[in-house]
Amino acid sequence: MFPLSFGNGLFETGSRERREHESRFFLVKGNILRRDMEAGEKEALTRFLDVRTYEDGETIMDQNLSGNNLYILRSGSAEVVHEANGMRTRITSAREGALFGELSFLSGDLTSARVVAREGSVVYALTRDAFLKMMRQHQNLVYSLFAHMLEHTARIIRHMNGEHIGMMQYNYGA
Repeated sequence: MFPLSFGNGLFETGSRERREHESRFFLVKGNILRRDMEAGEKEALTRFLDVRTYEDGETIMDQNLSGNNLYILRSGSAEVVHEANGMRTRITSAREGALFGELSFLSGDLTSARVVAREGSVVYALTRDAFLKMMRQHQNLVYSLFAHMLEHTARIIRHMNGEHIGMMQYNYGA
């Protein structure tokens, strides 16, 4: 796990408020930003991230909606599916640390898939409005988040390229 310590005295040790506060950026600090955060950045994430919980089978993000949220899977797991012409195609599964909604969040396009919780899950949601405020107030934090989105997207593209090459080789008998 990723231990965090808070020396700012904002909360009583072990209090519900402190646990909730720590939970809001536990994953972001440990798995995504990959750097220590300043106290102001920790507080910013507490203000800007919305913590949501989902039960098994609940839709976290629906397909063909405006991409006003970036989602970060804090805990649990989810399935990413695409639905078209009455067919449901499983794209991938997501686990702790996964991002989704990032392409439509950045481009303004509609979401291209549905994300469904596969067990009890906690998800951080960052709205576009909160992101814009964070851009003005915490540039280093936004830079780190952008860097993670780019790394995540690059991994997806590399995986898709590999799948595409495999299909081409199969089709042409290579």
